[in-house]
Parts: sequence; structure tokens; C-alpha cells
Amino acid sequence: MRSPQRLCTAPPSKKRSSVCGAPHTAQFERDLIQERTRAGLTAAAVRSRKSGRKPVITDDKLKRARRMVGKDLTVREIATRLKVGKTALYEALKVEPA
Repeated sequence: MRSPQRLCTAPPSKKRSSVCGAPHTAQFERDLIQERTRAGLTAAAVRSRKSGRKPVITDDKLKRARRMVGKDLTVREIATRLKVGKTALYEALKVEPA
């Protein structure tokens, strides 16, 4: 029987880094990315920065849309006039006014 070491023709230093070290290096990279991401989010929160996408429907557009609903216009017509998507308008109209 052959020993398993003779089947691999790479030099011993390459074997260790490619076989044994790869999972540890990948995990280290993921941990580093997570740490930097958390640090960035924390720094942004300190500067009062909001993350995420900006709302498509502004307060002004929502008020105008509510007035148009009272004039018996369809959501599709309102969305076209306000230049927003009808799905976004439906979602904004679902939320009760504060």
C-alpha cells in the first residue's frame, strides 16, 4: 500500500497552505470583513448617518397622493402623476398617518 503523502506531488510547504490553511484563512478573512463592517456601521451611527435606500415616496408626495385618492383616481393614475411605482405607492398608502 502506498502512503497518502506520496499521492500528492506538491512540496510539503504548498500542501500545508493549500489544504490545511485555506479554511482558516477564509474564516479569518470573513471575520475581518465582519469586524470592519461593524466598525463602519458604528462610526456611521455616531455621525447620525442612516443606512439603506432613500424612500421613494416623500411626505409631500404621500400627502398629494392621499388628496388624489379622495378625488376618485386609481392608484395607477396617481402613481403615474407622481412619477413613482404603483407598488411603492400601495405600500406607502397602507401605513396610517401619524
